Amino acid sequence: MITEGVDTGEEEEEGYSDEYTLEDLDVGAGDYVKQEGVPDFRSAWEEMDESTELADSYGLGQRDSMQEAVEAVIAILGMQVSASPWMHHSHTPWTCIVGMSSIM
Repeated sequence: MITEGVDTGEEEEEGYSDEYTLEDLDVGAGDYVKQEGVPDFRSAWEEMDESTELADSYGLGQRDSMQEAVEAVIAILGMQVSASPWMHHSHTPWTCIVGMSSIM
């Protein structure tokens, strides 16, 4: 970038080349949402249009417990827990369902 000084009240005709080192910045999903609680999550979920539902997979790495994995998901997504986590067993191993809400 070119830096020009105007300290004297008169613009300099030519600036000088300057560099600023910027540090790396990690931006994740949680940086795009604002935590927002929903008083009755299950009712609100049922009232929403199916087109607003999003299912995704995230690599959480090795976790020692389901609680630690749930906490990691909450931290990654930056959402507000609006319903107590509940466990569900279907054709796959146990699944933990957490009702979370936010404003994007």
